[in-house]
Amino acid sequence: MNEAKIPVYYFGHIISVLSKASINVEDWLKSQRLSLENILEVDASITNYQFESLLLNLLRDEGLAHLGLLVGQRLQIAHHGFFGIGLANCENLRQSLLFQKSFLSMRIPNIEIRIEQGTTHTQIVMIDQLWQGAMHRTVMDAVVTALLNVINGYKLENTETIRDLRLSLDYEKPTYFKLYDQLAVAEVIFSQTNCMLSVPNQLLQIKIKGVDQISYLQAELVCKKAIAENNVSPPLDYLVERTLERSIFSAVMSLEDVAAKLHMSSRSLNRQLKMRNTGYKQILDNVRKKAIIECLQHKQMSITQTALTLGYSDLANFRRAFKRMFNLGPKEYLLSAQQTQSKHTINNSNQYAIERKKI
Repeated sequence: MNEAKIPVYYFGHIISVLSKASINVEDWLKSQRLSLENILEVDASITNYQFESLLLNLLRDEGLAHLGLLVGQRLQIAHHGFFGIGLANCENLRQSLLFQKSFLSMRIPNIEIRIEQGTTHTQIVMIDQLWQGAMHRTVMDAVVTALLNVINGYKLENTETIRDLRLSLDYEKPTYFKLYDQLAVAEVIFSQTNCMLSVPNQLLQIKIKGVDQISYLQAELVCKKAIAENNVSPPLDYLVERTLERSIFSAVMSLEDVAAKLHMSSRSLNRQLKMRNTGYKQILDNVRKKAIIECLQHKQMSITQTALTLGYSDLANFRRAFKRMFNLGPKEYLLSAQQTQSKHTINNSNQYAIERKKI
């Protein structure tokens, strides 16, 4: 299984941010036996380990905790090479989202985009296949901000600006949370199940001004070739998680079942997961936690319905498993979630009142 490397295409923007922060870039790169010459080579890339080590070294500095937002703010459509040429010449926002879904991995191999259309809004779900903690937050901050820059960079027919975009993030509110107010969205909500941007369906078909179909087709061909030449397998723990997600509401797959689906032995699966500092039970718990949140908060099922839906025939077993995963019982968890939602509603109401008063 080939491991994805990280293209250094956007490192120039990281270096610009560091230069403004008076950080010695040469010394920073030397920590991973790299140099500016390495970074500036055509089609240069570095290993996941080098990328993580470089970024984690920066994130230890509290003054750079918001590094992802700083880098993302610099990424406009013109900064993405042939990928950007394709984006700039999409006919409408729907085509733009599909183009990003197909080719984002050319720039960031470990991020997947899913598009889920609802009755009134389309959800753009951004899934991190690899990183966790501060690394995950930093990468997703950059991805989300760059995506918003693309959307807001279009000149749309029949509308002046894109409104009513709502952003959900799957990490806790960081210390720099006020900086998210600068994003062009109506609302930002933290501690959600996924990183997701909600876009009104009515915006998806509005034509983008000044596009050239030939330029789009040429860019698409270049991007397809780049994807084919650099095709790599996603990380194993990501594949296990996606496999379990597909069966979590029907019948939970055993370790042996998952291994068979991935065409490997259970012993080999165990060994390779251990090398990635995780295991089958740990991944299953993570999938179950997301499914529980989906059932209780979003589908508003009762505790009993949730337990039965997830295959717990004994409610006592469900309560024990719940407390182990959340450090709270189901009732306490629901009460805490309701209190958090109430505070969020009050804050939104107060903000709305302030804005109305300004008007």
